[in-house]
Amino acid sequence: IDKYKRVRENSKLFLNYLKQKRKGYEGQVLDLDDKKLQFKVKKDNLSYLNLRLTEIIPEITKLNNLIKDKRNEIEIIDNKIKILEELKNDLNLNELKLKNLVEKRDRNLKEIEYLVSSINVLDNEIKDFKLDDLEVISNELKNLNDKLSKYEEELLLITKKINELEVKKQSSFEIKSKINVLDVCPLCKQNVAHSHKSSINTEEDNKILNYEKELMINKDKKSSLQQSINDFKFKLDKLKEKKSNFDLFKFKKDNLKEKFDKKDLLLNEQSILVGEINYYHDKIKGISSRIIEFKDLNHEKLKKELDELLHKERKFEIEQATCLSNINEISTTLNDLEKEINLKLNIKNKIT
Repeated sequence: IDKYKRVRENSKLFLNYLKQKRKGYEGQVLDLDDKKLQFKVKKDNLSYLNLRLTEIIPEITKLNNLIKDKRNEIEIIDNKIKILEELKNDLNLNELKLKNLVEKRDRNLKEIEYLVSSINVLDNEIKDFKLDDLEVISNELKNLNDKLSKYEEELLLITKKINELEVKKQSSFEIKSKINVLDVCPLCKQNVAHSHKSSINTEEDNKILNYEKELMINKDKKSSLQQSINDFKFKLDKLKEKKSNFDLFKFKKDNLKEKFDKKDLLLNEQSILVGEINYYHDKIKGISSRIIEFKDLNHEKLKKELDELLHKERKFEIEQATCLSNINEISTTLNDLEKEINLKLNIKNKIT
């Protein structure tokens, strides 16, 4: 009885295992019909894409040939436009050069007129000028400067001496002031006698008197020297003013020569400018006649036609790329679906 009981229990366990296994297999093959339908739809899409690809490739080839021809036409026009731009640039450059030359010629004419007027004015201003007078004034200035330097040195010495006398005089007054209030000697600690104070005061008074005499003499000298220096400076100022006038005359004379030289230089330059102006007039005329030859260039029209062809080509190329991408994607999906369907068919057989 125990033996059959175990057999029955084990049979139930195995039967439950088989039922669970069958349910698992049935769940796996539940979408088998959907997968078959997906496979059919994908296969139909693949056939359509391959057919469309065979239609697109000839169109792209045709457009490539048209684009190549159009680009050749545009390249020819571009070369002509390049030549035209070079001619225009050359024309602008030569017109600018001509403009600059004409402006320079006009400026030179005005400057020559100004120089002629200035030459006449300067010539009248310096006709009485003599260079020898300038040399005399320069010598007088040198002599006066030498004398002035000597007097200023003497004044410096006298001023120094006056300062020294003033210091000595002040020192004597200080000694008198100190001795009058001194009762005990700071060194020997003895009383200072009145007679000693009187003797020192007398001695310092004599010194002060001598200092004042010397000060008076030196101050008189200083005053005399200062007056002489002022006289020399006055004369120097007059001479410097006179020399400045002569320097101005000399400058004007030098300036007159410069203006003569500049006028001759400008006159020579004017003759060269006239030749260059005529040369650029002729050159501009020749370039302008060449530019007229390039007046009918339909570059914009050709460019527009090329853009339209390129736009069509891009559309077909995008479509071609999309088809190829979709074909690859669908092919991969079909392979995966085929494997999955076969796997589910095997599982269905197992269920049976």
